[in-house]
Amino acid sequence: MENFIIFGISSSGVIVMTYLNKYPENLSKIIVHEPMLYIDTFEGRDELQKFHLETYNTYRTKGKNAAMEEFGNKHFNELDYKFVARKQKDGIVNNWDYWFQYEWREYPFAKIDWKTVKSH
Repeated sequence: MENFIIFGISSSGVIVMTYLNKYPENLSKIIVHEPMLYIDTFEGRDELQKFHLETYNTYRTKGKNAAMEEFGNKHFNELDYKFVARKQKDGIVNNWDYWFQYEWREYPFAKIDWKTVKSH
């Protein structure tokens, strides 16, 4: 396999770094734009992880609209909340399902080897 460059934005940045930690031989470089906070050193880590697990449980039991309301109420002001937590209409599906399943529940628990990240 030829090495490649991988790019991640926001919470997908942690996915990129996790991939790098598992398969460093496959990557020649990573580019991460505005990655989510690496929370192992964050003093509110346990509370943040608990919130993510609870919100993911809401997503699984009540749907993405209910989970987005929880997320929006905790992290956004009134104006941003209206944009982020707006309801899905007419069966239109956006990236929220992927985001909850593969980003929301992943990045607060990722273990990043910063030495490997720095080498790429």
